[in-house]
Amino acid sequence: MSSQEHFDNESLQTLQEIMEDEFNELIELFISDSGKRLPAMELAWETRNAVGLRMEAHSFKGSSANVCARELSRLNMELEDLLRDRTPDDSEWQELHNKINAIRAETGVVHDYFQQMLQA
Repeated sequence: MSSQEHFDNESLQTLQEIMEDEFNELIELFISDSGKRLPAMELAWETRNAVGLRMEAHSFKGSSANVCARELSRLNMELEDLLRDRTPDDSEWQELHNKINAIRAETGVVHDYFQQMLQA
């Protein structure tokens, strides 16, 4: 996997240098937090809670950006934007679920990369 497709590598390296020993704690916190976000997003989708789904996407966008996971942050921003100031109609909910699935897949890539970093 090319990390360049998924991360802002220069910023990630700078973050690691600045945080030193606390960097691993940040990554572990991100992994834990993002593991809770996906089920919350799925529940919001199942219950057609557009506001809740938008809020989860907004929070996940920010936490992804904080760890320089730019593709994951971008996907969450797209989901958030699809829900901004509107309630989707029935036909749009499947598109939203497709976006959640893309976020789930990218989260797996990010988790795998971070797990490798933690074990190095």
